[in-house]
Amino acid sequence: MTKEKKAPTNYDLLVIELLENQELAAEYLSEVLSNFKKDGKVAQKILLNALKDIASAQGGLSNVAKTTGSNTESLSKALSERGNLQLDTLLTLLEALGFEMHIKVASRAENVECDCSVAYTS
Repeated sequence: MTKEKKAPTNYDLLVIELLENQELAAEYLSEVLSNFKKDGKVAQKILLNALKDIASAQGGLSNVAKTTGSNTESLSKALSERGNLQLDTLLTLLEALGFEMHIKVASRAENVECDCSVAYTS
C-alpha cells in the first residue's frame, strides 16, 4: 500500500518560498534548536519538519540526498516522525543545506548551559 502524497497548501508553498532565503532558514533552525530545552519531543518533531521544509526549498529531498551521498529513502526515513535522526546525519544534512552548527556557552544567573545556533555558510 503506497501512501498518497497530499498536494501542498498555500501555506506550505509560502513556507518553502520563505525558506529559500538561507538567512531566514538559518534563523528558523536556530529558533527551533533553542526550544529543545523547553520541550524536547515537540521540538524534535518541529526540527524534523523544518529540515524537510528547508530541503524542499532547496531543490527537494532527493537533491539533498544526492549532495550528502545518501539515498532519498534513508534520508526521508531519518526525517520522519518515527525516524531516529543521528547527530552525524544532522551535521551532514546541515552542511549539504549550506549551514554549520555553532555551540557557545550562555551564562545564566545560576547555571551555565550550551546554546546552539545554525549559520548559513556561503
